[in-house]
Amino acid sequence: MKMLGAGTWTDSAKKTPLYYSEDVLRRNAGNWVDNSHWSRHLGGVPRRVGEMIGRTTNPRFEDGHIVADIEYHALSQDSRDTIAMIEAGVANFVSVEHGGRERWNVGTKQYEAEELFFTGSATVNKGACQTCKIRENEETPAPEEPIIEEPEMDTVELEKTIAEQGNQLKELSAAVKALTDKLSEPNKELEARIDALEKEPVTKSQTDYAKELEAPPFVINTERGEMRMVGA
Repeated sequence: MKMLGAGTWTDSAKKTPLYYSEDVLRRNAGNWVDNSHWSRHLGGVPRRVGEMIGRTTNPRFEDGHIVADIEYHALSQDSRDTIAMIEAGVANFVSVEHGGRERWNVGTKQYEAEELFFTGSATVNKGACQTCKIRENEETPAPEEPIIEEPEMDTVELEKTIAEQGNQLKELSAAVKALTDKLSEPNKELEARIDALEKEPVTKSQTDYAKELEAPPFVINTERGEMRMVGA
């Protein structure tokens, strides 16, 4: 939470503006005498112990502000009511209680804080520091990436699945080998038929058929009247 920011703020007690520089806030951020967190400021009236609704922890300087964590203990009705009011957006401001040394700046004509010590803080309707809000100054946690859990498989079932896949792989390998061997084998039947044809003797019918392809002889008359046989 932003507890006190750099700037000029008017406190509810003295009703006078006071300038807080970043340098002063940085140097005095951890100077806490009491870290009690209350449901109201002291205001000259002693507070009941039940009005202490939590505590301020881990004070530090960040981004021009004194920041800290406020832990509401929820042990009293006041603390539980304050938590409910914060969640409902009814109460949203925090205000620190502090003392220290101030000086008058002639040039700016205002008081400036030179040294600070803190005696506590309170949840209020509206504090002097306009940037010191609760809900608007909460740290937003980074979204967590979803963890995708894969379903677990029983060890026995897993081993059975691995064995089945191994057997299927062996069967597939054997089938591929058988097909490869079959394709690489020579066609013995075809080779036998070709070999038989090469060894078969030429028959008479085959010779006659071959001769029929030749032109037949024919007879012509010569000038002397003789018959003469002429072939192709």
